[in-house]
Amino acid sequence: MGYKNEHYFTYVEAEVSNDIFEDYNLITIPNECPICGRTIRPITVFSYGNGIDLKIVFKCSHEKCDELFISYYQRVPSVGGPLDEFNLLCSKPKACKFKDFDECIKTLSPRFEKIYNQAKHAEELDLDEICGVGYRKALEFIIKDYCKGENPSAIVAIEKNELGKCITDYIEDEDIKNCSRRATWLGNDETHYVRKWNGKDIEDLKMLIDLTVFWISKKLTTKKYLAGMQVGRR
Repeated sequence: MGYKNEHYFTYVEAEVSNDIFEDYNLITIPNECPICGRTIRPITVFSYGNGIDLKIVFKCSHEKCDELFISYYQRVPSVGGPLDEFNLLCSKPKACKFKDFDECIKTLSPRFEKIYNQAKHAEELDLDEICGVGYRKALEFIIKDYCKGENPSAIVAIEKNELGKCITDYIEDEDIKNCSRRATWLGNDETHYVRKWNGKDIEDLKMLIDLTVFWISKKLTTKKYLAGMQVGRR
């Protein structure tokens, strides 16, 4: 059943809500569940609108999920057509799609993976003012844990020193050093009032962290195989 009044468009209950395209002239409906990430054709539960904005509660159609989420629409004035359309803006809540790292990275720095994915979750929730700080913290953990592994006699100094000094004093590999140094610059920008690196953003920071992790992974994997296959042991 449904009703209309001067303040609302329509309240649509589940048994009649599959006509939602016709009810509101939607441009599209979400084809991916923001919670489980599966490709779906969502089931409409109900909708609410004020003439400009429209919210529709959908249910994931996958039996292993079956969760509810809200899709947010905005009216687009019709140009030559009989009816205004509604454009899909986003769907919430969003479940974090965790980034999986190589096993050697997980072993080297378990907290790096945890902090990185918490920052990623914040970014996916549109918390753009704080996620950069989280990525910067994740960078510090992976770098310091790597430095400690390469320099076991300097653990106390590495833990106390600033990140930039650790990179300068304890990293020999040029690829790791150059990428992590630049990631630190951009990460520091995320914590300061005035940015120094205009034209660079969170995507650049993530790319430099990914490159740093890539080179660390390559270095650790190479060391593992060289140590396990010594010359002369054939």
